[in-house]
Amino acid sequence: MKQLLRDRVNPRRLTRTAGAGWVAALVTLGGCDGGSDHLASEVELLQTRLEAMHTAGGAPAPEGHRTRVYNEMIAKVQELSKGATESQQSTLALIGANAKAGLAEIESDHVRAKIADVTRAGSLVRSALDLYTTQHALADSMLGRSPSEDLSSLDDQTLLIETRMAQTRKTLAGAEQELAGLVGEAAALEAQAKVERDQAARLRVESLAEGTGSRAAMIEEAKDHLIAAAEFERQMAETQIEIDRVTPIAEGAEDEIARLQRQLDRIAMSRTTIREMDQELTRLSESARKQANEAGTEVARRFEALVALVDEELVPAYESAMSKYNGAIGDAGRARDANDRSMQQLVSGSIAASMAALAQSHAEAMGHLAGIVREIETVKPSLAGRDRYTQAREKYEAIANEASDVFTQSAQRASGSYRGAGSGASREVFTSIAEFYDGIASGGEEMGEPDDEMGDPGDGVVEPAPDA
Repeated sequence: MKQLLRDRVNPRRLTRTAGAGWVAALVTLGGCDGGSDHLASEVELLQTRLEAMHTAGGAPAPEGHRTRVYNEMIAKVQELSKGATESQQSTLALIGANAKAGLAEIESDHVRAKIADVTRAGSLVRSALDLYTTQHALADSMLGRSPSEDLSSLDDQTLLIETRMAQTRKTLAGAEQELAGLVGEAAALEAQAKVERDQAARLRVESLAEGTGSRAAMIEEAKDHLIAAAEFERQMAETQIEIDRVTPIAEGAEDEIARLQRQLDRIAMSRTTIREMDQELTRLSESARKQANEAGTEVARRFEALVALVDEELVPAYESAMSKYNGAIGDAGRARDANDRSMQQLVSGSIAASMAALAQSHAEAMGHLAGIVREIETVKPSLAGRDRYTQAREKYEAIANEASDVFTQSAQRASGSYRGAGSGASREVFTSIAEFYDGIASGGEEMGEPDDEMGDPGDGVVEPAPDA
């Protein structure tokens, strides 16, 4: 299972790669439409730098390098736009949108890292809370009850836990088997996409030495290879969506098995204690109560650390990423004079889809956090400072609801951008994508389960990845 997770294919780069491909076409079509040759050359150089952010078949450049280059590109776009034609300004706007979305992608990675940190911190809180309730239950069981009654109760609990563990192991086995197949499929698709992109790159380089006629034919052939690569990447993105759907199931099953095993270990310890120390029940009860109180103090301490992590790191990182995405989609929206309106729609749709994915992750994380706080709030015996927990729960529920609204709105925006994009067979594919996001926005579909109709790309068009 651990190896499978290390081998996961990351689809978030696909949107930026696909976006760069569309901007490449824009530069070819519109970058030199009027204006000086120098300006056209500068525009083409910007497009080349954007593509260079994803080398080696789509692997992103180091974060620090990407951040510096994206910021330089944004500044250059602003400088060049002052003397550009309307067509060039549209091309520059899309390049700027991709650069800003690249910065947002970096921030999104930070957000997901913070979500992982929050998840781990939440597990520490829940662990202390489990100890608190277990020790209180143990203390209660040692007062006014005979050892036989306690042992019988523990036997019943053991049977229930072992039954549940067997069911969970079955779930884990099925998820691991499915995940192994999906990871292999995604890796194969990635390799195919790389072959196509390498072929396209070779043709572009070779076309520089050819005459105008031959060069145009070679560029067109390179474009076909890019379209084929994008199709493999689209399929890989769909496969990754399935990987992202199955992975939490496997991880959750592993966590559940570990948690159940901890419960079995505690029960075993309790059973041994009851059998061996029947005459010391009162002393053990007092000891357990003391440990429970200590665990209650630890719950409060870990909770405050969790709140600091969320309020000071996760939420600001999320807001920063979404702000950058909004800036990117604003730039894309200003590219109204692009020679091909579909290109502007695809970039806008790609960014909106990335925003939807990030908002969904944030909403789920905050909803999970609110659930943990609710457990603290309602635990018996009650912990001190219940009002503090109530306020925190309400706050995180509100943040989760707000992120859920952003998720819905972004999915609607993605749908609106993709609808009507392309022509011929590609229009049908993008209409299917739009319908997929319609389903997400209305709650009829899950983000990780796209419609089967999206599996047939028709004319080899690109579907930008839903998680940039």
